[in-house]
Amino acid sequence: MWVTPDICAGLPGFPSMTHNARNKLNKLSGEKTELRRKCAVGKGFEYHIDCLPPETRVHLLQQQVKEQVEAAQAKASAESAERWLAFQEATESKRQEAARNLQICLMVADLVEKNDMKMYKAFAHIADTTGTPLGTIKRWFYIEPGLKGIQKGDWLPALLSRQGCHSKHKEVICPEAWSFFQGDYLRTDAPTLRSCYERLLEAAKVTGWSIPHVSFFRRRIKTHIPLELRVSLREGAFRAKQDLVPAQRRSRAGLHAMQIVNGDGYTHNLWIRLPNGQVVRPTTWFFQDVYSSMLLSYCVDVSENTDMLGLALHQMVSRYGVPAACVLDRGSAALSQAMSGRMHRPSGRDKKHKKFDSAEVEGAMTAMGIDVTWTRVEADTAGNKGNARAKPIERAFNGKSGLGSVVDKHPAFASATVGDSVDKKPAHYVDAQKNAVSLETFLQVLAAQIEAWNSREGRRTEMAKARGLSYRQVFEESYSQVTIRKPSDYQLMMCLMRTEECPVHGGGVIELKASQNPLGECNRYHSPMLYAHIGTKVSLRFNPSNLSEAVYAYDATGVLIGQIPILKDVAFNDRGGARQQRLAQEDVMGRIELMQRTTDITPIKDVAALLTTVPAGNNPVPAAVGPTLARMMPKATNEPEHEPEYEELPMASGCDSAAAAERRQKAAQAMAKLFGHDEGEDDE
Repeated sequence: MWVTPDICAGLPGFPSMTHNARNKLNKLSGEKTELRRKCAVGKGFEYHIDCLPPETRVHLLQQQVKEQVEAAQAKASAESAERWLAFQEATESKRQEAARNLQICLMVADLVEKNDMKMYKAFAHIADTTGTPLGTIKRWFYIEPGLKGIQKGDWLPALLSRQGCHSKHKEVICPEAWSFFQGDYLRTDAPTLRSCYERLLEAAKVTGWSIPHVSFFRRRIKTHIPLELRVSLREGAFRAKQDLVPAQRRSRAGLHAMQIVNGDGYTHNLWIRLPNGQVVRPTTWFFQDVYSSMLLSYCVDVSENTDMLGLALHQMVSRYGVPAACVLDRGSAALSQAMSGRMHRPSGRDKKHKKFDSAEVEGAMTAMGIDVTWTRVEADTAGNKGNARAKPIERAFNGKSGLGSVVDKHPAFASATVGDSVDKKPAHYVDAQKNAVSLETFLQVLAAQIEAWNSREGRRTEMAKARGLSYRQVFEESYSQVTIRKPSDYQLMMCLMRTEECPVHGGGVIELKASQNPLGECNRYHSPMLYAHIGTKVSLRFNPSNLSEAVYAYDATGVLIGQIPILKDVAFNDRGGARQQRLAQEDVMGRIELMQRTTDITPIKDVAALLTTVPAGNNPVPAAVGPTLARMMPKATNEPEHEPEYEELPMASGCDSAAAAERRQKAAQAMAKLFGHDEGEDDE
């Protein structure tokens, strides 16, 4: 054992400083060169332990033994952890076999330790007693696993059979072949393992790869490709987030009725026939109370739109009051400016969903003080998907006892259903559209089933399962103990009125696109109040169920302009319509005349006379300009004597004084008739 001055400094019998320890080592080694040698690394010398004082030598040996014991204990601990890990991963049959072998080995240990029996005699006695071969017992203690050198607490995992543990490593595969297989297997098309294996064999014919059996790949996928990677690359990022992260379990204990509501649309899996003969799959918008899970209101339409959301909202707030918060997804109806307003839309990339403008009016929900919360949208390889777990109403739509089963599969709709997915089409799918039920029948069944849904007792929700209550009983119990704010008449009006941004055309006319008919024509609305906004855009709020009424216009700042009446179309030969048009024109001209009378306007003659008195200054008109302009005008009758005579230009036809006077007289008579003046009355 060789030491350096750094090691000896501070040890028993040596000074604490390194240079003093070096001097003492040089004295102790003396002239004996065999006790001193150059260090293998760096400068200086190292010295043999034999030249050290006895107390220093004992301390170093004790320290060496301590380090060896600690290393042995650490190694034994690591080996013990490995043994127990392998024991936990082993099959149940192997663990039971190891337990039986442990009983035999413990019997041998008892004979040796308690009865002072020799080891080989104990082996023979236990072999005769249990029928275990003597060589097997000897092998356990001296060869494999060598229980003589293992603590008794680790005998059980040490006796675990290793047979078959290394068989999976016999087959190997080159990295290039494994990379090729992963590239084919880990894709969103999700091909089968067998098809990927067959393509790998085809590639191996060209590359010369050695390909193991298909079972090797089946095992290697589980051991070498993490589950997270398999799910995300084969099923998509959205599926990975939904499946690998458990759903939250959110408690509703701290809520009360009408504190939070959530809404969503549901497209029914059946055909109905509208009164006009059209066959469609209806869509119903529901509002649900989060605390009790009771359905508060609903509205049916041919597709999910803003109007049905407004009607369902009006029905809910007029019956139960205004909720404090509402949870919505990011569908077109919920994102409409009529419901949520411009300033309360989600931010980020979702701004592209609608065109934002400062002319948008605050929506009905935010005007009532409802705090709107938007569910998150996850981007997936198949497109954007909403977070269905965030809205409890999704549970009411799906499941074995959801509305999709209770309503859509009602006996009244037999043979008219279509199934909830393409792989669940019923046997009558081909004739389902021919068997469409009437709208009246659908609405009657829907109303009855929703009432039964709310009143069914024995619900298993957090608030109802302890006492076996229904959704309605839970809601009414909490609703009777709280005070819910009621909406005003104006707020109820906003629920039923939709907002649309329209440009103001010449004449103060607005064309509402929401009223467009199959021929492409739109309703027109006109009012003199829109003259100041011609060329700009205003926001119209209107009742979508009655577009023949007047609309309300708001400017870019959100200020109400006024009520704009409809400008109806007339028949081509309608004399009454022509008379109304003439009266409207006369009304406009009367207002113009009144404005002219009441406006202080300087006559143009006075304006011209004032301008002629302005001095020309230091830049007079050149002399060459005068004659040129004079040739363009008729010759004056009374010319000054000092002005030169110019050649008289021919007068244009019709400009003689008699004809001009006659035309002016006819024009004056027409204006007098238009404004209701007598022919002899002078114009002011």
